[in-house]
Amino acid sequence: MAKAKAKAKARTTMRKLIIIGCLVWACTGDRSAAEQATTQAAAGPATTGPAAVAMEPAQRLSAAARRLLAGTTTTRYAHQTAIDLQSGTVTTDCSGLLTWLLKNELPDHLAFIPPSAGHRRPLAADYQQAFAAGAKGWQAVGQVKGLRPGDVVAWRYAAPKPGGPTGHVVIIDSEARPDGPDRYQITVIDATSIPHDDDTRKDGDGLGRGTIRLRTRADGGAEAVQINRRSVFREQAFALARPVGIAGK
Repeated sequence: MAKAKAKAKARTTMRKLIIIGCLVWACTGDRSAAEQATTQAAAGPATTGPAAVAMEPAQRLSAAARRLLAGTTTTRYAHQTAIDLQSGTVTTDCSGLLTWLLKNELPDHLAFIPPSAGHRRPLAADYQQAFAAGAKGWQAVGQVKGLRPGDVVAWRYAAPKPGGPTGHVVIIDSEARPDGPDRYQITVIDATSIPHDDDTRKDGDGLGRGTIRLRTRADGGAEAVQINRRSVFREQAFALARPVGIAGK
């Protein structure tokens, strides 16, 4: 009798784990995330201490961005940063978001991204130029197909409007998925005034998650971006980078 009850309990537990995995897959479209959620559910609560600290810098950035997004109740796009974790209120632009995340999660990596003259924090163009110059703590990602969660893609406008955005910067939230010859679609977390495809912001702005498309050059590097299906591909100056361990830190 006891053995039969144990088998029934095990079957019930397995069904719950499968449901968890399916829900994650349905919500994110990320099979690996679904498998990870199922594994974590089976293992019990997340560990703390040395095991948690051992996460790679890119994993830490990805996790921090996802936590912030999950806890956001109200968001607005603006060229200032005001983030209140207790109320879930997030006001920021793309570079302000990345700067806030790095300041709180990877401050040593932020230290190697100098802001341009007259600014207290890096702008999108500053990130693009620092990555392109090989900033310490940031490993270049040579091809779009090699992007993974926690990587950062920054692009710089050739002729930005005075006082306006200098470019854009996004945190990668999925692997790149082929979307035709020399094209990939990829899920990103960012702060923007123009929602992407399949976007959590619907018709709003601010912090959210959505899908953009990148067109590649012959060598696989990024050449142009399509913000959403209603827009066209626009060529920009790109830099793709991954936060990595810093010697001595």
